[in-house]
Amino acid sequence: GAIQLTCTDPISSTSVMSSTIRPAATTSSQPFSSPSPTATVTTIPGAPTDLMIYPPSGSCDQLIITWTAPSNTGGLPVTYTTYGNGVKIQSMILTEFTIFSDLIADTEYTVTVVAVNELGEGGNVTGTERTRPEGLNKKHVLIYICTYVLCLRKVE
Repeated sequence: GAIQLTCTDPISSTSVMSSTIRPAATTSSQPFSSPSPTATVTTIPGAPTDLMIYPPSGSCDQLIITWTAPSNTGGLPVTYTTYGNGVKIQSMILTEFTIFSDLIADTEYTVTVVAVNELGEGGNVTGTERTRPEGLNKKHVLIYICTYVLCLRKVE
């Protein structure tokens, strides 16, 4: 059926507009139904993958950490929080890369990277790496490599 709408001026009580609304003609024999709302399910994110931890060349107090974003972000933007030996080091990291600095030389560190979205901390990935010993420079590394592969030339 049609619906009649009338707007009345509240001061003069006269009709200022009138309109009739009729349902649209359809070819379907089914009665009209409103579309089902589409729900977006959001969750905490999955775990990052492919964790790599390594000491940079020439540094005894840093570790470089890289990882791959989780395939399941929980439907929301993801940042990362990092932990070193169980202590929170950084949070709100926007990229899949960070550097731990001011570490102790020749010390093993357990690194954990946690994916985070607005619902909270999600999955994590953990690995272990040792910082370089103090005093280890490029000459020592070259001597070690040449000795290991039986290099025949003298290292200067």
